[in-house]
Amino acid sequence: MAVASIIAGGASVVMAGARHVPTAAWFSSTGLGDLCRALLNLLLATIGFGTLGIAVGLIFRSAVAAIITGFAFLLPVEAIVTRIAPNTALWLPGQQLEAVASGGNGTESFGRDLLMSALYALLALVVSGWLMLSRDVTA
Repeated sequence: MAVASIIAGGASVVMAGARHVPTAAWFSSTGLGDLCRALLNLLLATIGFGTLGIAVGLIFRSAVAAIITGFAFLLPVEAIVTRIAPNTALWLPGQQLEAVASGGNGTESFGRDLLMSALYALLALVVSGWLMLSRDVTA
């Protein structure tokens, strides 16, 4: 994520210069503060998605099954469920992590989104730890 952020930041400065877009506000204290806050939010969401991915991988024991299940749940299933019942977005892990990545979703506070994401990550860590301890991983 850090490498992608550096590359994207450099490309945006180059493209802004090529298109004559003023970038003075980008490098002000407010602009740099916003950039750091956005990068921190993305880092937290990346850690959350990674933690959920590890848990799904340990549950299914198969890389293919874990990837398919993870993507199927986080992309189409959550999208369909939130379209049918919009209030469920407040409780689904992918929606909470997306809200953290974007700095809030506008319906609930950022603190609540962060807390829910942390609880899902903690639950994933507990389940992963229990699975690691209860399975014979040396065989």
